Amino acid sequence: MSCVASGTRPSTKRAPWWADNSKEAYSSGLAALARALKNWQDSKHGRRAGARMAFPRPKRKGRAPESCRFTTSAIRVEADRHHVTLPRLGRIRTQESTRKLARRLEKGTARILAATITQSGGRWFVSFSCEVKREIASPRQPQAVVGIDVGVRYLAVLSDGRMVANPMPLLRAQRRLRRLNRQLARRRGPSTGPDAIPQRAGDRSVVNSSESTPESPTYVATTCTNSLLSSSTRTARS
Repeated sequence: MSCVASGTRPSTKRAPWWADNSKEAYSSGLAALARALKNWQDSKHGRRAGARMAFPRPKRKGRAPESCRFTTSAIRVEADRHHVTLPRLGRIRTQESTRKLARRLEKGTARILAATITQSGGRWFVSFSCEVKREIASPRQPQAVVGIDVGVRYLAVLSDGRMVANPMPLLRAQRRLRRLNRQLARRRGPSTGPDAIPQRAGDRSVVNSSESTPESPTYVATTCTNSLLSSSTRTARS
């Protein structure tokens, strides 16, 4: 730990694995440990708001998210909007375009502070921590005053007569539910087993609810649609 803090590389006899990875892999882990210990100390002595924090526990492989944070060396977004450069990893192609960040970097209104790579669902993601310069927009009519009345039929009614409509999440959820039901109706039920996959449209079979298992497609689709409708109903009532 003293070698990492001082920035020197340990000898190959003591740590032969040191050169196989980037120094940021070790530094980011130690920085996360330092933050966790500080939060634990602040929470213990009442200097941190919120719930009481326990002593930091070590991460277990396969259960904790795999991530690494780069703060030094070459971190940049390439001009073609589909490649980024990270230390020790080199030039990597991205699935999504980076044009919004690249435009700010070209204008000089943003500066990359760090890059974090994370593995989730078998894919790798990179997120950039940036310092962005934004202009605070001033109100067009700073002396204007308006009253707001929050209601049920309308989300808000303004004193000047304007009405803000409700977002109506139940109607959107019902449209999605109808689309999923049509998709389910075009599928064939698991007539030969719980793991059977629908093969063609138009061939529908009635499946008894007692025969459907949690692994069957019919059970999964029915559970998702029922939960979607119930959650939307609770949102509309609230």
